[in-house]
Amino acid sequence: MKDGENCIGAMVASGWYNGSVSYGCFRNNYGKRAEFLCLIRLEYDDGTLESIVTDKSWKWHASPCVYAELYNGEKYDARLEIKNWCSSETENANWKDVDTYPCNVDTLDYDYCLTVIKQEKFTVNEILIAPNKARYLDFRQNLAGKMHFKVSGSSGDRVILKNCETLDELGNLYYDNLKEAKQ
Repeated sequence: MKDGENCIGAMVASGWYNGSVSYGCFRNNYGKRAEFLCLIRLEYDDGTLESIVTDKSWKWHASPCVYAELYNGEKYDARLEIKNWCSSETENANWKDVDTYPCNVDTLDYDYCLTVIKQEKFTVNEILIAPNKARYLDFRQNLAGKMHFKVSGSSGDRVILKNCETLDELGNLYYDNLKEAKQ
């Protein structure tokens, strides 16, 4: 929180809720559309409490993250980025009103969990070219996390990143263990 106006932003994707979360591409296990519910409970120095909950005053806009699923990867279109999209100073006149659904916020409670913090930062050990001419970044270990990289190009150029855990017998990237995952 900061003095003055604050802003909350979230990028919402299909994920566990209505995306494909198992082999066989079964979808909509919990619902048919991605939704976002937010409840923030504030306790001020004087002991008073305030709740901020998603309601009709919230706005939405299409995200540059146009697709994201557990097994099938993510598609991100940098051309759709909005500078400072998650800032109270951002103009939202072209944003759309949200749809709301009945929810008893008194029944909501938070799950206590440890804060996710960056444990380590890994750099590429070596950039190699496989026999089939695919380039790969070798970290020399299996990793979980977010990849950050810089790239330059023209609008509409595509960068494709695929993850694998091992190489096949010829030295090419091995994807058979990913079953039906599109990546």
